[in-house]
Amino acid sequence: MTESDLQTIEERLSLTLPGAYRATMLHYPLPPESFGTEAMLPDTVEAILDLNMDDMAMDGVLSPFFIGSDLGEECYFLDASRADSPVYVYQLEIGKHQVLDATMEQYIDRIRRDDAEAAADD
Repeated sequence: MTESDLQTIEERLSLTLPGAYRATMLHYPLPPESFGTEAMLPDTVEAILDLNMDDMAMDGVLSPFFIGSDLGEECYFLDASRADSPVYVYQLEIGKHQVLDATMEQYIDRIRRDDAEAAADD
């Protein structure tokens, strides 16, 4: 993504993106064939806007900003009101959320591990 892309997201969603997310997306760390690129951390403005179409309220999270999903029962999000937000997982089936990873860096590592496991299974 470019700075212009990130500004478009901020303007359309009326929020300020957390710095770690902004830095990650400006220097996107995943290859095109990664499941992260497809779902867990999509790298297009359209995909991010689609993830954030519903205005969901979360207990203890002032400004949920969805950054990806598992294409099934989980969505991943940050609290845009926090400069160093952890990555949360929201479980659609039960309607609850919890911290998944303390940092974006740990979340990227998780995606890379998932990619490696998927490749090993093929």
